[in-house]
Amino acid sequence: MDPRFATLALTFSSIGHFFAHLLMLLYPTVLLVLEGRWGMSYGDLLSLSLGGFVLFGLGALPAGWLGDRWSAEGMMVIFFIGTGAATIVTGLADTPVVLALGLAAIGLFGSIYHPVGTAWLVRNAANRGRALGVNGIAGSVGLGAAALIAGALAQIIGWRAAFIVPGALCAITGMVLLCSVRGGSVAAARADRRPEP
Repeated sequence: MDPRFATLALTFSSIGHFFAHLLMLLYPTVLLVLEGRWGMSYGDLLSLSLGGFVLFGLGALPAGWLGDRWSAEGMMVIFFIGTGAATIVTGLADTPVVLALGLAAIGLFGSIYHPVGTAWLVRNAANRGRALGVNGIAGSVGLGAAALIAGALAQIIGWRAAFIVPGALCAITGMVLLCSVRGGSVAAARADRRPEP
């Protein structure tokens, strides 16, 4: 297998891990700006995110099954574009119902990452420990950066930008991955690059 496939799998998987955690944690910071809007308290607004967090966990089972049976690369494209689009829709929400649906969609599409992205990374990695370490750092950076990015965008532009800008970047990454898959620079691994007995 071409070593470039391993490098690109690590790159896209790490970017995906970053976005998976970043986009899930934008809302707790944006919530501080939204408090009092639509006549809702902080607690009521916080409860709108419950569906997203539940689906982030539950969606992992069918996502992992599809990644194994269909295509890990295809599922990662769906992850990037779907999560990005859901985040943009959340930023355009004008009612609590639309906001809750947008957050649920972020959770559902975001659930693809861990069972699919990690398996895809491991299947393509020659040095699995190093690859998982780099990937783990990317996820941690996403966790840590969520409040900073959401707070800065909400302060400078507005709360909607805190969703729309990161969502657009995530969707664009998905389009780049789609073009890479179609162009052959990212290819499906038929078996582990470095199989273990």
